[in-house]
Formats: sequence, structure tokens, C-alpha cells
Amino acid sequence: MEIKDVFKELIRNFQDRKLSEFTDRSMQLPMNTGKIVSLTGVRRSGKTYILYQSIAGLYKQGIKPEQIIFINFEDERLPDNPETFDMVLQAYRELFPDRKLSECYFFFDEIQNIDKWEKFVRRLNDQESKNIFITGSNSKLLGREIATELRGRAINYELYPLGFKEYLAFRDIAIDLYVPSQKAKIIAAFDDFLFRGGFPETIGFSEHIHRKVIQEYFNTMLFRDIVERYNVADVNVLKFFVKKIIASVTSPLSVNKIYNEIRSNKYETGKNVLYDYLRYVEEAYMTVVINKYDHSIIKQENSNKKVYAIDNSFLPVLDYYVSSNKGKLLENFAALEFIKSGKKIFYFKQIKECDFIVESNTGFLPIQVAFSIKDTTTRKRELDGLMAACKYLDVNKGMIISYGEPENFKYQHIDVQVVEAYKYFL
Repeated sequence: MEIKDVFKELIRNFQDRKLSEFTDRSMQLPMNTGKIVSLTGVRRSGKTYILYQSIAGLYKQGIKPEQIIFINFEDERLPDNPETFDMVLQAYRELFPDRKLSECYFFFDEIQNIDKWEKFVRRLNDQESKNIFITGSNSKLLGREIATELRGRAINYELYPLGFKEYLAFRDIAIDLYVPSQKAKIIAAFDDFLFRGGFPETIGFSEHIHRKVIQEYFNTMLFRDIVERYNVADVNVLKFFVKKIIASVTSPLSVNKIYNEIRSNKYETGKNVLYDYLRYVEEAYMTVVINKYDHSIIKQENSNKKVYAIDNSFLPVLDYYVSSNKGKLLENFAALEFIKSGKKIFYFKQIKECDFIVESNTGFLPIQVAFSIKDTTTRKRELDGLMAACKYLDVNKGMIISYGEPENFKYQHIDVQVVEAYKYFL
């Protein structure tokens, strides 16, 4: 079959396809901006699903199926040849000679699989259509590379695994905290979410299958998105380093400490190599990184970072001991929920430490995360850290996010609110 005929088949097959009902994600891609809209993010987070959701929305607005051109460039019949792109346009014109390309919406999934994709997309945007949406796997197409290649023509969106509210929607659990039976379902789902995370595909998997799938996700990211992309020679050192990062979530990361551990395990590497690995892991969306808060921007950038796993499912799968550390799971969950909601967050550390400083339009809010503060020692530690952050920021209120035990009280002239995690993030 000629390449043009392959494209005709792909175009018509998708147009004839009946899109199933969607559980909407919180992310909604903008339509009719005149910009190329790109979508990047961790593998298996649902980028193709978001494209389908956007197309379903267009149909509801009256856009006809023949105005939609959806191509998945992972199709094995398509050659890695820049001339392939022109065949898309030729195929469409022959199928619909009376339809203008300016009236069409182009959705290109995994477009980076064809060489010189960026030149084609720029030309298409300049000459034919202002409705272009692209996704790319992080192994070959990063958000910062899109900004470079498309020279200001693109708006990039980052997609994460499901947030807690999305997770409830995908499990068809209505949010109603005033019906005891429904509240019990929500709390049970929250317990599951803490351990199993939010990769959409894994919802409903048995414990055994879930664990194997998450391990496979991890291995694919490690080898395809880091080892192959950056030609990493010593895979054992990389794996050791990544697992140490995952094990150290909730604490400021010390590359120097990990370096010494690697050397004590008879591995040979350099500190600069480990700093490169840290960047690779973040660029592959395996982790998210937050800075230490400081009034000096330079000190913020040069401080040790706090690193969180991109999804809670990685923690118990990659580090068995995290399974019993519900405090780590809760803090990783909270960090991700803040980031998914678009909040800018930092951590605070001087003599005392506070888990998060959350920036909003109304100012800064210091927040501690603790599974429980019933223990007297734990309570004092969390409150002292909260107090130190409040004093540094010159604010008079702080918050503790816990698994349960809501209360409000004053601590050394600071108003403290203790909130239940599942309820706060709903």
C-alpha cells in the first residue's frame, strides 16, 4: 500500500470512529487560539485521551468529522521521512477536494517519530491551518524543545497522572461528604490513591498486575527516556541513583550524600554525572522538583532541592520501606496535588523545617504535612517548623494537612488549622 493510501485509511478510519463517552480530565486544551498547542508529560498519563476529549468537544460544537485529521505517527507503516508529511495533506485533499484546510483541525500524536516534524508543523501553521495540536513522548520531545523548535508559535501544556478529584470521577465515585456511605467510599478511595497513584490505565488492576505495570512504566522511562536519549553508559549507577531519589522524597536531596553511598558500594562515577542524572530524571517527568524558599532568588536556585516522585505508585513499588511510611506517601501526594492545581510551592528550612510554602494571589501560606500529630514529640516538631516559617514570612497563620484529626487552635500567636487531606484537596 502506498503511503498516501495509508494516510487516507488512517484519516477515514478515525472519522468513522465513534468516540466513547469520556470522563473529563480537569485539563481542557484551548481551541481556536491561532497557536500550535502541544501536550507533553509523563508516559501513560493520558495525552492521547486528552486529544480524544478535545475532538469530542469539537463535535459537540458542530465541527464535522471530515474536518478532523487525526494521525498517530507510531503506525509502523509510516516511514521516518520528511516527505511523509506532504502525503498527509495530499491524502486529505484527494478525499475532500471541496474542503479547505483552514477549516480543519489537525491532531498529530507522537509526531516526533518523523524527522523534521517541526518544519512541517511551522509551515502548516503559517500557510494552511491555525488549529494544530501535537503530542510527543518525552524521550524525543520535551516541552523546552517545543519552545525552541516552534519559535514562539506554540503553547505547551504539561499533563500529569490523575489528581484525586479526577481519580474519584474515573472510579465513578460522586463527591458528597454529607452522606455517610458516600463519605466512606471517598475515604477508602483516598487510601487506595495514596498507595496506587493516578496512572489512568491501572485503575481496577489487581495488586499483582498493578505492581508489574508500574514497574514496567518505570523501566520504560529509565531506559527509553534516559539511557537511550542521553547515551548513559553505566545503567547500574543510574538505577541506584534514581532509587535513592525515590527513597529520599520529603527530605532535601543531597547529591553529595548519594555520591558517597555510590562510592561505598564500589561504583565509579563523578558528582557532575549525578547532577546530570538529576536533570535527566526531571526532564523525563519521573520526578518534580521544588526549591527552598529564600528572599534571595539566587539562593533559592542554588539550594538543595526537594524531589518528589511523579506519582505515588512509584514509592511503594521502588522502595518497599515506603509502604509502611504513610507520612512520606501523604507528603508526596500533597506536593503533586499542589503542582497539578497550578500552585507554586517551595520548602522552608533554616534551623527548623516546614514542608511547603504555597504561593497564591493573597500571599504565602506555610503548610506542614503529617499523617498524625497525636504524638507529643511529632506535634511539637511540626508546630515549631510551622512557627519558624510564619515568622520568616511575617504571616500569622499556618496549616497542617493530616490524614485525620481536624482542629483549629493558636500556637504562639499563630492561627493553626489542621485539615484532613482528602477533604482539603476536594
